[in-house]
Amino acid sequence: MDAIERENPTLKGVLPKDFARPGLDKARLAQLINLVSDIGLGRPADRAKDILGRVYEYFLAQVPP
Repeated sequence: MDAIERENPTLKGVLPKDFARPGLDKARLAQLINLVSDIGLGRPADRAKDILGRVYEYFLAQVPP
């Protein structure tokens, strides 16, 4: 997250840095991962692409300077 903020100063202080904290509910995190993993993203050829990564990058680009 620190590297992302260095490359994108507009994200300074916005990104969470507690994703590996000891108190993180691992069962809930696993449920979230399973939920996202089950999303149908179109045709099999489209699923081979990093669709979720592209969506994430799109929203990062929408952050005002």
